[in-house]
Amino acid sequence: MVKLNMTEQLARVAGADAANRQMRAAGRTVWNELDYNLAVATFNKLWPDPHAGERFRLVNREDGQKDQTPPRFFPAKMKYAIQCKDTGSGLVGDFGFDTEQADHDGDPHAITPIFANLADFFRWVRANNIQLNHGSNPFQMQEDSMSGGTLKTVADYLIYGSKQTTIKEMKKAVNVLGYTFDRHFDARGKSTCLTGEFSGVQHNHCTLNLIQIDNGISPFHYKDARRDENFEKLQKMRRDVTLFAVRNNCIYTF
Repeated sequence: MVKLNMTEQLARVAGADAANRQMRAAGRTVWNELDYNLAVATFNKLWPDPHAGERFRLVNREDGQKDQTPPRFFPAKMKYAIQCKDTGSGLVGDFGFDTEQADHDGDPHAITPIFANLADFFRWVRANNIQLNHGSNPFQMQEDSMSGGTLKTVADYLIYGSKQTTIKEMKKAVNVLGYTFDRHFDARGKSTCLTGEFSGVQHNHCTLNLIQIDNGISPFHYKDARRDENFEKLQKMRRDVTLFAVRNNCIYTF
């Protein structure tokens, strides 16, 4: 048997075939959004776009099925907006958008589902084998503007299960345990991811200095710091990076 070389057309056919099997298994006669997503994911897996530009991928509908919803387009490296308003639906959230259209219109138009939080958006992206463009993008809240390295690290944190919040909310969380931040001793510098998908990626990082509220002593003092249930809860929050914040392209933890 002659082994076929993968081509873009074969990848499209494989994507359509996977979607058709899923559609028939569910008792449907036309594709729904899940079927389209599976077709796109299968195509993207078999035929990664060799171009890093804005050439779009399309999994075509089968001929004669005019009642299907329009097929979805995904760029080779899709940019995304963070808590922005989609010009099409008016909804606010996190979504991928067409950069060419955004450059023309001046506003982002969603080409993906719109998510309430970035973690769900990144999970959806991974499930559909879509490659993101983490470059700096103008469509995000200005006080939380992030460069590529910061965006990649935030993505890693969110997928890991951490929650993005504010420094004010982080302070409330440690106050409950009897601690607070002494901002005179913020530890700022460059951090580098050592393992995982974003190994080698650098970002600006600031570790907030913790002290005990009642006496101002560091919770890590070798002799005078408390060692109780609240300290163990604090340590777990720190180990798991339960909370983090982003300000001025810098990630804050404690």
